[in-house]
Amino acid sequence: LNRILGEDRIIVSEHPGTTRDAIEIIFKHDSLKLIFIDTAGLRDKSKPKEDVEYYSTLRTFEAVNNSDIVLLILDSTQGVSMQDKKIANYIQKERKACIVILNKFDLIKNNIDKKLFIDEIRYELSFLKKSPIIMTSAITGYNIEKIISKIKEVALQYSKKIPTSVLNAFIREVISKNPPGIIPNIFFIAPVIVIKL
Repeated sequence: LNRILGEDRIIVSEHPGTTRDAIEIIFKHDSLKLIFIDTAGLRDKSKPKEDVEYYSTLRTFEAVNNSDIVLLILDSTQGVSMQDKKIANYIQKERKACIVILNKFDLIKNNIDKKLFIDEIRYELSFLKKSPIIMTSAITGYNIEKIISKIKEVALQYSKKIPTSVLNAFIREVISKNPPGIIPNIFFIAPVIVIKL
């Protein structure tokens, strides 16, 4: 997050759990105003109800609930943990837009086939099969600039509103191809779910 912000505003450590509370940071980029919610790096514990880890996980789920787009940041050197899968499942269940960020890619890039690696991540995170994946390095800055542009792209996709006329035409076509016993009176249909930005 510090690399995206261009300054050191978050305490970083190699050890997950350095940040215990969710921290909100406002960031402006061109005409875009973003609020990042930085949560604790979660360890893969066999006893997930250990106090600190348990409450950090709850705060992470709460942050997902309060987000429009979730940046799921994984350690490329560690692969996908059970905690990562739980969070990915929760993101999908809550129908949140998500970008998967594989950090520390600089440490493994010479030892892997990039396409196979991404395929493996997609398999492990099958809950988020349509989410874009960006390989990054916070240390070298590799692909960090792609994160903001991908956030903008995903925000546009998730905030698109389907015009009422298009929805009505679709419903009429479906009913005409599959007529029910009695044709229902449908006056019009309107979109009800739009992601806020």
